[in-house]
Order: sequence, then structure tokens, then C-alpha cells
Amino acid sequence: MVKLEICCCDFNSLVAACEGGADRVELCCALGEDGLTPSAGFLEQSQQIDIVRNVLIRPRGGNFVYSDDELRLMEADIRFAHKMGAHGIVTGALKTTGEIDTEAMRRLIDAADGLPVTFHRAIDQCRCIREDAKTVVELGCKRLLTSGTAGTALVGIPLLKCMQKEWGDDLEIIAAGNVRPDNVVRIVSETGVAAVHSSASTEIIVSSPDGADHCKSSPALRTTFCHRQTDAAIVSQLRHLLDTME
Repeated sequence: MVKLEICCCDFNSLVAACEGGADRVELCCALGEDGLTPSAGFLEQSQQIDIVRNVLIRPRGGNFVYSDDELRLMEADIRFAHKMGAHGIVTGALKTTGEIDTEAMRRLIDAADGLPVTFHRAIDQCRCIREDAKTVVELGCKRLLTSGTAGTALVGIPLLKCMQKEWGDDLEIIAAGNVRPDNVVRIVSETGVAAVHSSASTEIIVSSPDGADHCKSSPALRTTFCHRQTDAAIVSQLRHLLDTME
């Protein structure tokens, strides 16, 4: 069965993912930054929901080349996530040369203390993703989150298919990047991936004091009056479509 993983940046999204039938979630914050480490409060509160919870460890936006100070922060975040009952860790670190930083990854994996580690979409910035997928396996990571180096999983189908064929026995290849109900069947059927990753989100508009819809009239005010949140109906659609492929 193809696993459905939902990226959740708040508690309401976590509830929606569970209600929609997700197999597991990735807890994070700041979807606009493609996900950052979630807050301590979110991690603590998430323990109320009975679902497999993997935690993203990414201390800032931008590149995935981290200083020693940043790595110490990531190690501390991993240990705290473990304490808060996380079932797995999602992270990644690169060198300036465009290769996986194996030394940094070993530190993060050691901090996970036995929790399964997913190497995230930093892999899509590597110079040679197929060689670096081998490094992911050698590090002992259990899963690899990737769009096949493309902007979306749909565009990345050719490389996702190759990676599944080459590394699917050693890694759970997770297709990510704008996975939606209108493309998930094609992505899975053409690649054979074991899992898909989606925010399954819609835009939530908060009424402004003057009652105007600034999300439409003023793009500059979108961050003030709009945010994205996981929609249980979209999760349910994805779940149904994946189930009908069995």
C-alpha cells in the first residue's frame, strides 16, 4: 500500500490529516519557507493525536549548509522531539560542493538515538542525486523525500522512476512537490514510489477589520490576512485515490 504522508504546520492541520486518513505526518512550521523546525508547544500538543509523527529539523530557511553552532541547535531540537514522542526525524545537510555532508548527518543521526531518519528534499540540490542516494543508504536513513530534482513531483517523474527502481529496495522513496488529487495517481503509477508527501492544504482567509478581501486585492497583504492549512477533504481524496490503486 502506498503511504500517504501529510505535511502539517499547525495543530488544526494535524487534526485534519488524521481525520482524512493519512498514514503519518511531518510536523513543521513556516510552509512559506518550505518548512522549518516546529515549536516546542506544537510538539507537546501533537502528542494528543494518535498518528505517526515525524518531525522536521531545519533551523532556518535558505540553503542546507550548516555551521557548527547550527548543528548543535539541530541536535538539541532532535533530542527534544524524541522526548516529545516523535516517531521519526526528517532532516538533511549539504556541503558547499553540493554533496551530502556525511559528518553533519552522522551527528544528527546519532542525536536521533535510534529514531528512523528521513533525508529530505535537500537531496534535490545535490550535484548527482543518484550517487547521493547511495550515501543516504550508507548513512542508515530509512526514507528519502524528493521531487526528482524538479520543481514538482509530476515534472520529476522520470528521475523518481529511476530512483525507485535503483534504490527502492533500500529506501522508501517519497514523492514530494505539489502532490495533489489531480496528479497523485499518475505520479504513483508511473514511478512506483512507496509513498507520497503533500500539504493537502487550502488557503484560509481571515477577515480584515474593513471586511475587504485583501488576499485578492493586495498580494502584499496575503501574509497578514491569509494562511494555508491542511484540508481534511483533500487528505480524504488522496487517501481514496491511493486506495483505489491497490
